[in-house]
Amino acid sequence: MNNKTESSNSETTTPDLQNLKKTATRGAYWTIANYGVSQGLRFASNLILTHLLFPDLFGLMSLVNVVLMGLNLFSDIGVGTSIVRSNRGDDPDFLNSAWTLQVVRGFGIWIISVVIAYPMAQLYNSPDLVWLIPMVGLTAIISGFNSTGWFSSFRHLASKKWLL
Repeated sequence: MNNKTESSNSETTTPDLQNLKKTATRGAYWTIANYGVSQGLRFASNLILTHLLFPDLFGLMSLVNVVLMGLNLFSDIGVGTSIVRSNRGDDPDFLNSAWTLQVVRGFGIWIISVVIAYPMAQLYNSPDLVWLIPMVGLTAIISGFNSTGWFSSFRHLASKKWLL
């Protein structure tokens, strides 16, 4: 009788493992596709910008993007990873707290970009950086208001719905 019980338990777990494998494979496919498409669009936009902008202006915007990317990377607090990995990742209170932290971080990045704009302009002897860095830094505020649903979709391996 124990053999029948054990075999029925293994039969019930096998479809779950197959379903999990199928879901993980599908999620990996869409993640790789998303990365490939975003890199292709990034490359195409850089090619277009190099033809539209003067070389000096393209270099200046690259410098602004490097500064802001550095601020973003330096201030990353792991909101997305926390949502994906936490046991409370589906709890609305947890998601609301994570969203609030994102918004505060976005405003913080913008404030820091305003503060460092003048020293960066002096360092690179480019007065345009005084207003370019804070203006492009506004994107940090805008991205701070992004939905936590993006991270929840990765938690549930459902990234396809964000791509379509």
